[in-house]
Amino acid sequence: MRTKTVFYAAIALAAGLTSYNFATRILDTSSRDGSSMERSDYKDTKALHASSSSVEQSVAQTWQDPVSTSANADHAQGSQAQAQATSQISGVQADLEKVHVRNPGGGGLSGHLGRFHRHGLLHRQVQMPEGAVEPHSIGTPPAPSSAEGEQGRTRAFRTATASSQSQTHIQHMQTTTSTNTQTNIKPVPEQARGEEGKRKIHVVMTANEATYVAWQSRVMYYWYQKVKAANPDSDLGGFTRVLHSGRPDGLMNEIPTVVVQPLPRGVDQGYVVLNRPFAFVQFFDKVVIKEDYIMMAEPDHLMLQAIPNWATPTQPVAFPFFYINPQDPALGPIAQRFNEGNHPIDPIGNSPVIIHKDQLKPLVSKWHDLALRLKRDSSANKAFGWVLEMWAYAIAAAQMNIRHELHDEFMLQPPYDNQFYSQKTKKPAMMIHYTYGNDYDMQGRFTPGRRGAWRFDKRSHIGRYPPRNLALPPKGTNQVVVKLIEMINEASANLDWPNT
Repeated sequence: MRTKTVFYAAIALAAGLTSYNFATRILDTSSRDGSSMERSDYKDTKALHASSSSVEQSVAQTWQDPVSTSANADHAQGSQAQAQATSQISGVQADLEKVHVRNPGGGGLSGHLGRFHRHGLLHRQVQMPEGAVEPHSIGTPPAPSSAEGEQGRTRAFRTATASSQSQTHIQHMQTTTSTNTQTNIKPVPEQARGEEGKRKIHVVMTANEATYVAWQSRVMYYWYQKVKAANPDSDLGGFTRVLHSGRPDGLMNEIPTVVVQPLPRGVDQGYVVLNRPFAFVQFFDKVVIKEDYIMMAEPDHLMLQAIPNWATPTQPVAFPFFYINPQDPALGPIAQRFNEGNHPIDPIGNSPVIIHKDQLKPLVSKWHDLALRLKRDSSANKAFGWVLEMWAYAIAAAQMNIRHELHDEFMLQPPYDNQFYSQKTKKPAMMIHYTYGNDYDMQGRFTPGRRGAWRFDKRSHIGRYPPRNLALPPKGTNQVVVKLIEMINEASANLDWPNT
Protein backbone atom coordinates (compact mmCIF):
# COMPACT_ATOMS: atom_id res chain seq x y z
CA MET A 1 0.00 0.00 0.00
CA ARG A 2 2.84 2.36 0.81
CA THR A 3 4.30 1.79 -2.67
CA LYS A 4 0.98 2.64 -4.27
CA THR A 5 0.69 5.75 -2.13
CA VAL A 6 4.05 7.06 -3.28
CA PHE A 7 3.10 6.27 -6.89
CA TYR A 8 -0.10 8.29 -6.53
CA ALA A 9 1.86 11.07 -4.87
CA ALA A 10 4.09 11.29 -7.94
CA ILE A 11 1.06 11.60 -10.18
CA ALA A 12 -0.47 14.31 -7.99
CA LEU A 13 2.80 16.25 -7.80
CA ALA A 14 3.22 16.11 -11.57
CA ALA A 15 -0.31 17.36 -12.09
CA GLY A 16 0.45 20.54 -10.20
CA LEU A 17 4.07 21.01 -11.26
CA THR A 18 3.58 23.84 -13.72
CA SER A 19 1.72 26.12 -11.33
CA TYR A 20 4.08 25.11 -8.52
CA ASN A 21 7.20 26.12 -10.47
CA PHE A 22 5.66 29.39 -11.59
CA ALA A 23 4.59 30.24 -8.06
CA THR A 24 7.97 29.33 -6.65
CA ARG A 25 9.80 31.58 -9.09
CA ILE A 26 7.69 34.52 -7.96
CA LEU A 27 8.00 33.58 -4.32
CA ASP A 28 11.76 33.40 -4.48
CA THR A 29 11.86 37.13 -5.25
CA SER A 30 9.90 38.12 -2.17
CA SER A 31 12.02 37.07 0.80
CA ARG A 32 12.22 39.73 3.43
CA ASP A 33 12.84 39.79 7.13
CA GLY A 34 9.47 39.95 8.86
CA SER A 35 10.89 42.31 11.48
CA SER A 36 11.08 45.08 8.92
CA MET A 37 7.90 44.35 7.00
CA GLU A 38 5.27 47.03 7.45
CA ARG A 39 1.60 46.72 6.62
CA SER A 40 1.98 49.31 3.86
CA ASP A 41 4.34 46.84 2.14
CA TYR A 42 1.69 44.11 1.88
CA LYS A 43 1.59 42.22 -1.37
CA ASP A 44 0.91 38.59 -2.32
CA THR A 45 3.53 35.99 -1.46
CA LYS A 46 1.99 33.59 -3.69
CA ALA A 47 0.69 30.65 -4.82
CA LEU A 48 1.54 27.87 -2.66
CA HIS A 49 -0.25 29.36 0.33
CA ALA A 50 -3.34 28.19 -1.49
CA SER A 51 -2.04 24.76 -2.48
CA SER A 52 -0.13 24.19 0.75
CA SER A 53 -3.24 24.12 2.86
CA SER A 54 -5.43 22.16 0.49
CA VAL A 55 -5.39 19.16 2.81
CA GLU A 56 -6.26 21.00 6.02
CA GLN A 57 -9.96 20.19 6.03
CA SER A 58 -9.74 17.47 3.40
CA VAL A 59 -8.27 15.11 5.97
CA ALA A 60 -9.91 16.79 8.93
CA GLN A 61 -13.42 16.91 7.53
CA THR A 62 -13.31 13.30 6.40
CA TRP A 63 -11.33 11.45 9.05
CA GLN A 64 -12.72 12.51 12.41
CA ASP A 65 -10.46 10.97 15.02
CA PRO A 66 -11.82 8.93 17.93
CA VAL A 67 -11.42 11.83 20.39
CA SER A 68 -14.40 13.59 18.87
CA THR A 69 -16.45 10.73 17.44
CA SER A 70 -16.23 8.29 20.31
CA ALA A 71 -18.40 10.61 22.36
CA ASN A 72 -21.28 9.28 20.30
CA ALA A 73 -21.64 5.53 20.80
CA ASP A 74 -23.53 5.20 17.53
CA HIS A 75 -20.36 6.06 15.66
CA ALA A 76 -18.01 3.61 17.40
CA GLN A 77 -17.51 1.49 14.32
CA GLY A 78 -16.97 4.57 12.17
CA SER A 79 -14.44 5.85 14.69
CA GLN A 80 -12.34 2.72 14.32
CA ALA A 81 -12.35 3.01 10.54
CA GLN A 82 -11.51 6.68 10.78
CA ALA A 83 -8.60 5.99 13.08
CA GLN A 84 -7.27 3.55 10.53
CA ALA A 85 -7.70 6.15 7.82
CA THR A 86 -5.83 8.74 9.87
CA SER A 87 -2.99 6.27 10.38
CA GLN A 88 -2.77 5.67 6.65
CA ILE A 89 -2.78 9.38 5.90
CA SER A 90 0.03 9.81 8.43
CA GLY A 91 1.96 7.32 6.35
CA VAL A 92 1.38 9.44 3.27
CA GLN A 93 2.63 12.47 5.17
CA ALA A 94 5.74 10.60 6.29
CA ASP A 95 6.50 9.56 2.72
CA LEU A 96 6.09 13.05 1.42
CA GLU A 97 8.34 14.46 4.12
CA LYS A 98 11.09 12.35 2.55
CA VAL A 99 10.51 14.03 -0.79
CA HIS A 100 12.22 17.38 -0.36
CA VAL A 101 9.93 19.38 -2.59
CA ARG A 102 9.57 22.88 -1.25
CA ASN A 103 6.16 24.30 -0.64
CA PRO A 104 7.06 27.81 0.50
CA GLY A 105 5.35 29.54 3.34
CA GLY A 106 2.30 27.36 3.45
CA GLY A 107 3.14 24.08 5.08
CA GLY A 108 5.36 21.80 3.04
CA LEU A 109 3.59 18.58 2.22
CA SER A 110 0.06 19.92 2.71
CA GLY A 111 -0.40 21.14 -0.83
CA HIS A 112 0.69 17.84 -2.32
CA LEU A 113 -1.72 15.89 -0.15
CA GLY A 114 -4.38 18.35 -1.26
CA ARG A 115 -3.74 17.35 -4.85
CA PHE A 116 -4.39 13.72 -3.82
CA HIS A 117 -7.88 14.78 -2.79
CA ARG A 118 -8.54 16.93 -5.82
CA HIS A 119 -7.59 14.07 -8.17
CA GLY A 120 -9.45 11.48 -6.13
CA LEU A 121 -6.26 9.52 -5.55
CA LEU A 122 -6.43 9.17 -1.80
CA HIS A 123 -9.76 7.41 -2.12
CA ARG A 124 -8.00 4.45 -3.67
CA GLN A 125 -6.06 3.93 -0.47
CA VAL A 126 -8.67 4.55 2.18
CA GLN A 127 -12.20 3.30 2.57
CA MET A 128 -14.42 6.15 3.74
CA PRO A 129 -16.17 5.47 7.05
CA GLU A 130 -19.91 5.30 6.77
CA GLY A 131 -21.47 8.70 7.35
CA ALA A 132 -18.19 10.51 6.76
CA VAL A 133 -18.29 13.65 4.67
CA GLU A 134 -16.65 13.62 1.24
CA PRO A 135 -13.11 15.03 1.39
CA HIS A 136 -12.68 18.66 0.50
CA SER A 137 -9.74 20.68 -0.68
CA ILE A 138 -8.98 23.85 1.14
CA GLY A 139 -6.60 26.72 0.65
CA THR A 140 -5.49 29.90 2.29
CA PRO A 141 -5.55 33.29 0.67
CA PRO A 142 -2.22 34.44 -0.72
CA ALA A 143 0.15 35.83 1.85
CA PRO A 144 1.47 39.38 1.74
CA SER A 145 4.98 40.00 0.48
CA SER A 146 7.04 43.10 0.14
CA ALA A 147 9.09 42.79 -3.01
CA GLU A 148 6.50 43.07 -5.76
CA GLY A 149 4.29 45.78 -7.18
CA GLU A 150 0.63 45.64 -8.09
CA GLN A 151 1.27 43.62 -11.24
CA GLY A 152 3.09 40.90 -9.36
CA ARG A 153 0.49 40.92 -6.63
CA THR A 154 -2.31 40.34 -9.13
CA ARG A 155 -0.35 37.64 -10.94
CA ALA A 156 0.34 35.87 -7.67
CA PHE A 157 -3.28 35.96 -6.56
CA ARG A 158 -4.43 34.43 -9.81
CA THR A 159 -1.89 31.65 -9.42
CA ALA A 160 -2.96 31.01 -5.84
CA THR A 161 -6.66 30.88 -6.60
CA ALA A 162 -6.13 28.72 -9.65
CA SER A 163 -4.10 26.20 -7.67
CA SER A 164 -6.88 25.86 -5.11
CA GLN A 165 -9.43 24.76 -7.72
CA SER A 166 -10.47 21.17 -8.12
CA GLN A 167 -8.77 19.60 -11.11
CA THR A 168 -11.58 17.15 -11.70
CA HIS A 169 -14.60 17.93 -13.84
CA ILE A 170 -17.56 17.91 -11.50
CA GLN A 171 -21.02 18.13 -12.93
CA HIS A 172 -22.99 21.04 -11.56
CA MET A 173 -25.68 19.74 -9.28
CA GLN A 174 -29.03 21.26 -8.66
CA THR A 175 -28.76 23.00 -5.30
CA THR A 176 -31.23 23.02 -2.49
CA THR A 177 -31.50 25.02 0.68
CA SER A 178 -33.54 22.40 2.47
CA THR A 179 -32.48 21.96 6.06
CA ASN A 180 -34.32 18.69 6.34
CA THR A 181 -31.55 16.38 5.06
CA GLN A 182 -30.25 13.93 7.67
CA THR A 183 -32.43 15.52 10.31
CA ASN A 184 -32.20 13.45 13.46
CA ILE A 185 -31.55 16.54 15.55
CA LYS A 186 -34.04 18.06 17.90
CA PRO A 187 -34.68 21.72 17.09
CA VAL A 188 -33.07 24.23 19.41
CA PRO A 189 -35.70 25.55 21.82
CA GLU A 190 -36.86 29.02 20.84
CA GLN A 191 -35.48 30.61 23.96
CA ALA A 192 -33.23 33.62 23.94
CA ARG A 193 -29.55 32.96 24.56
CA GLY A 194 -26.87 35.52 25.30
CA GLU A 195 -26.91 38.64 27.43
CA GLU A 196 -29.13 41.68 27.67
CA GLY A 197 -27.69 44.96 26.49
CA LYS A 198 -28.33 47.00 23.37
CA ARG A 199 -24.63 47.39 22.59
CA LYS A 200 -23.65 43.84 23.49
CA ILE A 201 -22.07 41.63 20.83
CA HIS A 202 -22.95 37.96 20.44
CA VAL A 203 -19.95 36.08 19.02
CA VAL A 204 -20.93 33.45 16.45
CA MET A 205 -18.31 30.99 15.23
CA THR A 206 -19.00 28.44 12.49
CA ALA A 207 -17.25 25.07 12.67
CA ASN A 208 -17.45 21.39 11.86
CA GLU A 209 -16.64 18.40 14.06
CA ALA A 210 -13.19 17.63 12.62
CA THR A 211 -10.32 17.36 15.08
CA TYR A 212 -8.40 20.06 13.20
CA VAL A 213 -11.28 22.49 13.68
CA ALA A 214 -12.10 21.28 17.19
CA TRP A 215 -8.74 22.12 18.77
CA GLN A 216 -8.75 25.58 17.19
CA SER A 217 -12.32 26.15 18.38
CA ARG A 218 -11.39 25.22 21.94
CA VAL A 219 -8.41 27.58 21.98
CA MET A 220 -10.53 30.34 20.50
CA TYR A 221 -13.30 29.87 23.06
CA TYR A 222 -10.76 29.72 25.92
CA TRP A 223 -9.44 33.17 25.03
CA TYR A 224 -12.92 34.59 24.48
CA GLN A 225 -13.83 33.48 28.01
CA LYS A 226 -10.63 34.79 29.56
CA VAL A 227 -10.85 38.19 27.87
CA LYS A 228 -14.54 38.51 28.70
CA ALA A 229 -13.98 37.60 32.36
CA ALA A 230 -11.23 40.20 32.64
CA ASN A 231 -13.50 42.85 31.11
CA PRO A 232 -16.96 42.33 32.60
CA ASP A 233 -18.18 45.75 31.48
CA SER A 234 -17.09 45.32 27.87
CA ASP A 235 -19.34 44.96 24.86
CA LEU A 236 -18.71 41.22 24.65
CA GLY A 237 -21.87 39.24 25.21
CA GLY A 238 -22.70 35.59 24.64
CA PHE A 239 -21.10 33.01 22.37
CA THR A 240 -22.48 30.38 20.01
CA ARG A 241 -20.65 27.80 17.95
CA VAL A 242 -22.72 26.90 14.88
CA LEU A 243 -21.76 23.28 14.24
CA HIS A 244 -22.58 22.46 10.62
CA SER A 245 -21.82 18.74 10.81
CA GLY A 246 -25.44 17.72 11.23
CA ARG A 247 -24.89 15.92 14.55
CA PRO A 248 -23.63 16.69 18.06
CA ASP A 249 -19.95 16.22 18.83
CA GLY A 250 -17.77 15.89 21.91
CA LEU A 251 -17.62 19.64 22.61
CA MET A 252 -21.33 20.21 23.23
CA ASN A 253 -20.82 20.60 26.98
CA GLU A 254 -17.73 22.80 26.63
CA ILE A 255 -18.76 25.38 24.03
CA PRO A 256 -22.32 26.76 23.67
CA THR A 257 -23.40 25.15 20.41
CA VAL A 258 -26.30 24.90 18.00
CA VAL A 259 -26.22 22.02 15.51
CA VAL A 260 -27.24 22.68 11.92
CA GLN A 261 -27.10 20.64 8.73
CA PRO A 262 -24.30 20.69 6.17
CA LEU A 263 -25.15 21.30 2.55
CA PRO A 264 -26.58 18.23 0.81
CA ARG A 265 -23.84 15.93 -0.38
CA GLY A 266 -22.11 17.17 -3.54
CA VAL A 267 -23.55 20.67 -3.55
CA ASP A 268 -20.34 22.26 -2.30
CA GLN A 269 -18.34 20.68 -5.17
CA GLY A 270 -15.38 20.18 -2.89
CA TYR A 271 -15.54 23.74 -1.48
CA VAL A 272 -16.38 23.10 2.15
CA VAL A 273 -16.60 26.80 3.06
CA LEU A 274 -19.95 27.01 1.26
CA ASN A 275 -21.35 25.51 4.46
CA ARG A 276 -20.65 28.76 6.30
CA PRO A 277 -23.41 30.94 4.80
CA PHE A 278 -25.78 27.96 4.85
CA ALA A 279 -25.02 27.58 8.56
CA PHE A 280 -25.92 31.21 9.23
CA VAL A 281 -29.22 30.83 7.36
CA GLN A 282 -30.13 27.99 9.72
CA PHE A 283 -28.78 29.84 12.75
CA PHE A 284 -31.42 32.53 12.35
CA ASP A 285 -34.11 29.90 11.89
CA LYS A 286 -33.14 28.13 15.09
CA VAL A 287 -31.76 30.66 17.55
CA VAL A 288 -32.96 33.81 19.24
CA ILE A 289 -30.25 35.96 20.81
CA LYS A 290 -30.67 38.73 23.32
CA GLU A 291 -27.87 40.90 21.99
CA ASP A 292 -28.55 43.31 19.14
CA TYR A 293 -25.20 42.75 17.45
CA ILE A 294 -23.40 39.72 16.08
CA MET A 295 -19.69 39.25 15.49
CA MET A 296 -18.98 36.59 12.89
CA ALA A 297 -15.77 34.81 13.89
CA GLU A 298 -13.68 31.75 12.98
CA PRO A 299 -11.83 29.12 15.00
CA ASP A 300 -8.40 30.62 14.23
CA HIS A 301 -9.27 34.00 15.77
CA LEU A 302 -7.67 34.58 19.18
CA MET A 303 -8.78 37.60 21.19
CA LEU A 304 -6.06 39.81 22.61
CA GLN A 305 -8.47 42.20 24.28
CA ALA A 306 -12.19 42.93 24.55
CA ILE A 307 -13.45 44.02 21.14
CA PRO A 308 -15.53 47.20 21.28
CA ASN A 309 -18.75 47.50 19.36
CA TRP A 310 -17.80 49.90 16.60
CA ALA A 311 -20.97 49.11 14.63
CA THR A 312 -24.24 51.03 14.44
CA PRO A 313 -27.72 49.76 13.52
CA THR A 314 -27.10 50.86 9.93
CA GLN A 315 -23.35 50.42 9.47
CA PRO A 316 -21.41 47.24 10.29
CA VAL A 317 -17.64 47.07 10.68
CA ALA A 318 -15.16 44.69 9.06
CA PHE A 319 -11.49 43.96 8.52
CA PRO A 320 -10.13 44.97 5.07
CA PHE A 321 -8.53 42.13 3.08
CA PHE A 322 -6.05 43.22 0.42
CA TYR A 323 -6.95 40.32 -1.85
CA ILE A 324 -10.68 41.20 -1.95
CA ASN A 325 -10.07 44.05 -4.38
CA PRO A 326 -13.10 45.27 -6.37
CA GLN A 327 -10.76 47.59 -8.31
CA ASP A 328 -8.71 44.71 -9.67
CA PRO A 329 -9.19 44.71 -13.48
CA ALA A 330 -9.40 40.92 -13.51
CA LEU A 331 -11.71 40.48 -10.51
CA GLY A 332 -13.82 43.64 -10.42
CA PRO A 333 -15.76 43.08 -13.65
CA ILE A 334 -16.68 39.55 -12.58
CA ALA A 335 -17.89 40.81 -9.22
CA GLN A 336 -19.92 43.55 -10.88
CA ARG A 337 -21.75 41.00 -13.03
CA PHE A 338 -23.36 39.76 -9.84
CA ASN A 339 -23.72 43.17 -8.20
CA GLU A 340 -27.34 43.99 -8.83
CA GLY A 341 -27.82 47.70 -8.25
CA ASN A 342 -24.14 48.42 -8.93
CA HIS A 343 -23.46 49.61 -5.38
CA PRO A 344 -19.88 49.90 -4.10
CA ILE A 345 -18.30 46.62 -2.98
CA ASP A 346 -16.26 46.69 0.23
CA PRO A 347 -12.89 44.85 0.33
CA ILE A 348 -14.05 42.42 3.00
CA GLY A 349 -15.15 38.92 3.84
CA ASN A 350 -17.80 37.88 6.30
CA SER A 351 -15.34 37.45 9.15
CA PRO A 352 -14.46 39.27 11.23
CA VAL A 353 -17.56 41.44 10.95
CA ILE A 354 -19.68 43.11 13.64
CA ILE A 355 -23.19 43.78 12.38
CA HIS A 356 -26.67 44.43 13.77
CA LYS A 357 -28.69 41.23 13.73
CA ASP A 358 -31.57 42.94 11.88
CA GLN A 359 -29.15 43.77 9.07
CA LEU A 360 -27.53 40.37 9.01
CA LYS A 361 -30.67 38.22 8.93
CA PRO A 362 -31.82 39.23 5.42
CA LEU A 363 -28.21 39.42 4.25
CA VAL A 364 -27.34 35.77 5.00
CA SER A 365 -29.91 34.44 2.53
CA LYS A 366 -28.46 36.60 -0.25
CA TRP A 367 -24.96 35.60 0.78
CA HIS A 368 -25.85 31.90 0.68
CA ASP A 369 -27.64 32.07 -2.66
CA LEU A 370 -24.89 34.17 -4.23
CA ALA A 371 -22.15 31.85 -3.00
CA LEU A 372 -23.86 28.95 -4.79
CA ARG A 373 -24.27 31.02 -7.95
CA LEU A 374 -20.62 32.06 -7.95
CA LYS A 375 -19.53 28.46 -7.46
CA ARG A 376 -21.61 27.32 -10.44
CA ASP A 377 -20.27 30.13 -12.63
CA SER A 378 -17.04 28.91 -14.24
CA SER A 379 -15.38 32.32 -14.61
CA ALA A 380 -16.25 33.44 -11.07
CA ASN A 381 -15.20 30.09 -9.63
CA LYS A 382 -11.86 30.27 -11.41
CA ALA A 383 -11.19 33.92 -10.56
CA PHE A 384 -12.23 33.90 -6.90
CA GLY A 385 -10.93 30.46 -5.99
CA TRP A 386 -10.71 29.70 -2.29
CA VAL A 387 -11.97 33.15 -1.26
CA LEU A 388 -15.16 32.85 -3.33
CA GLU A 389 -17.33 32.74 -0.22
CA MET A 390 -15.74 36.00 1.00
CA TRP A 391 -16.51 37.65 -2.34
CA ALA A 392 -20.07 36.36 -2.06
CA TYR A 393 -20.54 38.14 1.26
CA ALA A 394 -19.01 41.38 -0.02
CA ILE A 395 -21.18 41.38 -3.16
CA ALA A 396 -24.35 40.40 -1.27
CA ALA A 397 -23.81 43.30 1.14
CA ALA A 398 -23.32 45.64 -1.82
CA GLN A 399 -26.57 44.39 -3.36
CA MET A 400 -28.30 45.57 -0.19
CA ASN A 401 -26.32 48.83 -0.26
CA ILE A 402 -24.67 47.99 3.07
CA ARG A 403 -21.32 49.71 3.55
CA HIS A 404 -18.89 48.51 6.20
CA GLU A 405 -16.63 50.74 8.22
CA LEU A 406 -13.13 49.28 7.86
CA HIS A 407 -10.99 48.64 10.93
CA ASP A 408 -7.45 47.52 10.17
CA GLU A 409 -6.82 47.07 13.89
CA PHE A 410 -9.49 44.35 14.00
CA MET A 411 -6.81 41.67 13.75
CA LEU A 412 -3.16 40.81 13.17
CA GLN A 413 -1.97 38.15 10.72
CA PRO A 414 1.43 36.78 11.71
CA PRO A 415 4.09 36.42 10.49
CA TYR A 416 3.35 39.49 8.37
CA ASP A 417 2.33 41.67 11.30
CA ASN A 418 5.11 42.16 13.80
CA GLN A 419 3.68 44.77 16.19
CA PHE A 420 0.62 44.63 18.43
CA TYR A 421 -1.05 47.51 16.65
CA SER A 422 -2.24 48.37 13.16
CA GLN A 423 0.44 49.84 10.92
CA LYS A 424 -2.28 51.92 9.26
CA THR A 425 -4.26 53.26 12.19
CA LYS A 426 -1.62 52.87 14.95
CA LYS A 427 -4.41 51.54 17.16
CA PRO A 428 -4.01 48.41 19.33
CA ALA A 429 -5.03 45.20 17.62
CA MET A 430 -7.96 43.17 18.91
CA MET A 431 -7.19 39.64 17.69
CA ILE A 432 -4.62 37.34 16.14
CA HIS A 433 -5.62 35.44 13.00
CA TYR A 434 -3.20 32.58 12.43
CA THR A 435 -3.86 31.45 8.88
CA TYR A 436 -0.28 31.56 7.55
CA GLY A 437 2.72 29.34 8.17
CA ASN A 438 5.47 30.82 10.37
CA ASP A 439 9.06 29.93 9.45
CA TYR A 440 12.16 31.28 11.23
CA ASP A 441 15.83 30.39 11.44
CA MET A 442 17.52 29.91 14.79
CA GLN A 443 18.50 33.58 14.89
CA GLY A 444 14.82 34.55 14.79
CA ARG A 445 14.90 35.68 11.16
CA PHE A 446 11.81 35.20 9.04
CA THR A 447 12.43 32.78 6.15
CA PRO A 448 9.57 33.16 3.65
CA GLY A 449 9.86 30.77 0.76
CA ARG A 450 11.67 28.05 2.65
CA ARG A 451 11.02 25.87 5.66
CA GLY A 452 12.47 27.37 8.81
CA ALA A 453 14.54 25.64 11.47
CA TRP A 454 11.62 26.61 13.71
CA ARG A 455 8.15 26.64 12.30
CA PHE A 456 4.51 26.66 13.28
CA ASP A 457 1.70 26.02 10.87
CA LYS A 458 -1.71 24.96 12.08
CA ARG A 459 -1.89 22.57 9.12
CA SER A 460 0.78 20.48 10.77
CA HIS A 461 -1.91 19.45 13.26
CA ILE A 462 -4.75 18.13 11.13
CA GLY A 463 -5.56 14.61 12.28
CA ARG A 464 -4.55 15.13 15.90
CA TYR A 465 -4.22 17.86 18.51
CA PRO A 466 -0.96 19.80 18.71
CA PRO A 467 1.08 18.76 21.76
CA ARG A 468 1.03 20.74 24.94
CA ASN A 469 3.90 23.14 25.47
CA LEU A 470 4.79 23.85 21.87
CA ALA A 471 8.39 25.01 21.51
CA LEU A 472 8.67 28.78 21.57
CA PRO A 473 10.36 30.39 18.58
CA PRO A 474 14.03 31.45 18.79
CA LYS A 475 15.07 34.67 20.47
CA GLY A 476 14.53 37.63 18.19
CA THR A 477 11.46 36.19 16.46
CA ASN A 478 8.51 38.43 15.66
CA GLN A 479 6.77 38.99 18.99
CA VAL A 480 3.30 38.45 17.53
CA VAL A 481 4.39 34.92 16.59
CA VAL A 482 5.76 34.40 20.11
CA LYS A 483 2.46 35.59 21.57
CA LEU A 484 0.51 33.22 19.32
CA ILE A 485 2.44 30.19 20.58
CA GLU A 486 2.13 31.36 24.19
CA MET A 487 -1.64 31.68 23.77
CA ILE A 488 -2.02 28.19 22.32
CA ASN A 489 0.20 26.78 25.07
CA GLU A 490 -1.78 28.47 27.82
CA ALA A 491 -5.07 27.16 26.46
CA SER A 492 -3.81 23.60 26.06
CA ALA A 493 -2.35 23.68 29.61
CA ASN A 494 -5.72 24.66 31.09
CA LEU A 495 -8.01 22.46 29.01
CA ASP A 496 -8.56 18.72 29.00
CA TRP A 497 -6.09 18.26 26.15
CA PRO A 498 -5.38 14.87 24.53
CA ASN A 499 -1.82 13.57 24.66
CA THR A 500 -0.26 13.52 21.19
